Amino acid sequence: MTNLFLLVLLFLFFAVPADAFNEPDNFMGIKFFSDLTKTMKQCREKVIGGQKMYKMYDSAQGVCWVDDGSYYTIHHTDLFYIVRAYMVDRKLAYLDCDFHWELYPRTAAVFRERYGAPTRTQNQILTNGLGAKIQNEVLFWDGRQVSISLRQHSTSLDRSQGIYETQLWRDHSARTTDDWVKKKAKGL
Repeated sequence: MTNLFLLVLLFLFFAVPADAFNEPDNFMGIKFFSDLTKTMKQCREKVIGGQKMYKMYDSAQGVCWVDDGSYYTIHHTDLFYIVRAYMVDRKLAYLDCDFHWELYPRTAAVFRERYGAPTRTQNQILTNGLGAKIQNEVLFWDGRQVSISLRQHSTSLDRSQGIYETQLWRDHSARTTDDWVKKKAKGL
């Protein structure tokens, strides 16, 4: 009996949580934790009437990036309207993928096919300015290095959103928040 107790105790002590899903190491071929400007092409631009314009989808060009200051916009994805990529120390750390809410059921099916069943689901009730109540499904795939969330409604009711968040981004965000709080606290 003592041996069984010790075996169980050792198992609990050395148990390591298993990955919740098959975590991706890339997004559309772009490796997480790498410099996306080195792994994909920069978009070709045209200037029309003084405005920078990027060619609409051109299969010969493929997925490409544009430097928009604090983030990179990834163009020519066929699943998302817009993808914003954020790097930390020149490593891809966070992706914000925006698409129209009517495409949510199909996009959720694509995510389930690629990543398996979500590790958790949240159903929220949103209320618009007129008081109408709208169901909002949020799917989560929680991982050690990369976590994914997919929101039926995001910044507005007509937009859906997919988020890829790495541990690098979570650590960076925590440090940035701590620094901001300390700086603001000194000014009080």
